[in-house]
Amino acid sequence: MCANTASRVLDHVNSQQHVLTNLMKDLVEAESPSAHPETHDDVRRILRLALASAGYESRETGGMDKPSHVFARPAERTRGRPSQLVVGHFDTVWPVGTVRDRPFRIDGNIIHGPGSFDMKGGLAQKMVLHLLSTSTMVKLGRVEGNLMTHLIPVSRKLRGRAIGLVAQLGCVDASVAERLLDEHRGSVQDAVAAARGGRGD
Repeated sequence: MCANTASRVLDHVNSQQHVLTNLMKDLVEAESPSAHPETHDDVRRILRLALASAGYESRETGGMDKPSHVFARPAERTRGRPSQLVVGHFDTVWPVGTVRDRPFRIDGNIIHGPGSFDMKGGLAQKMVLHLLSTSTMVKLGRVEGNLMTHLIPVSRKLRGRAIGLVAQLGCVDASVAERLLDEHRGSVQDAVAAARGGRGD
């Protein structure tokens, strides 16, 4: 990544810091002690709104007289493609009323408030980082449709994703996609261009 691009990315991420802190504030102030699941409606509502803004559809699950959970998955997804399960929790050890005595506040680079560390901060980070990575790639013009095509396949997982992108966007089978990816030193964009130009035959 060149210095100019890195600077643009950093400026964009810094300009969106309020998105993370605002979501964390909403989650912290929606008290949700483990021992009182009847208080969890607000935190589930906040999470589902945040998930929707990040491109996920969600629903609440759970049996009668049992705590409800939030299940979410991408609103747009390719059936049969590999997926990743991320599990977290929104209940906290703090009793109702703690937020009055220990309110949400930001002290330099530290955020205070019941549940801000475990685990509402983690939930907020996951959703906001997803939003930021997507919006950053859009701003840089590194997406095609709803697919991020600018990646460096340095791991087995990313290589598999890159092969899938080349196959899907270039309309070639996986073996051809893998060969083109190797010929173009891991560049998804160049491999897709070669496939569309007929070099995948």
